[in-house]
Amino acid sequence: MFGSKLKELREAKGWSQKRLAEVTGLSQNGISHWENDERIPSWDAVLKLSKALGVECNVFGNLDDVELPADPLAVDPQKKRGRPKKNDAG
Repeated sequence: MFGSKLKELREAKGWSQKRLAEVTGLSQNGISHWENDERIPSWDAVLKLSKALGVECNVFGNLDDVELPADPLAVDPQKKRGRPKKNDAG
């Protein structure tokens, strides 16, 4: 079901798989596998797809098989939070 809904939403925007890959930063090959229900996307991929397509994640249906992050509350190491540290050199 996920794959057919993904394809339906992508085509409704008039996008190719290549265009959706460009917009989301995901691979075209991965999108093809998901649309054909050959693989299960990660939760991060589902979030990127739903944002790009302008829909809520739940429109894809039952997401029980989607791979959740090991620790969904873990801080992304790429995103620094909090106040910047003061420079101790001065």
